[in-house]
Amino acid sequence: MTSASLVKSYHRKHIPKWDKARVERLCIHLDITIPELAALLLVPPKSMEKYVASNKFSGPVKLWLTQLERLFLRGAAPDAMDGRVIPLHLFALQGRKECPVCGKEMI
Repeated sequence: MTSASLVKSYHRKHIPKWDKARVERLCIHLDITIPELAALLLVPPKSMEKYVASNKFSGPVKLWLTQLERLFLRGAAPDAMDGRVIPLHLFALQGRKECPVCGKEMI
């Protein structure tokens, strides 16, 4: 299983829909601008502008946005993803049936 297919599989199950309003809410909560958020995620500002304007984000950007939301908005908004932070080490361990770090079954 490739890392891209792992991201897609995880996305279908656990990643919320991201749009301009959700990104703006995250920025307000973190007290940063959208270009600053782009810099934090190592996304070129022009690319982030396109993502926000079209409400279509790449898989890795969605993962990082969800990570930030889970870390900082936990319980602060009704649709903010609750629970544990996404175990990103799962995406680096291709070909295994379970994770050697946490013991969970691989996606």
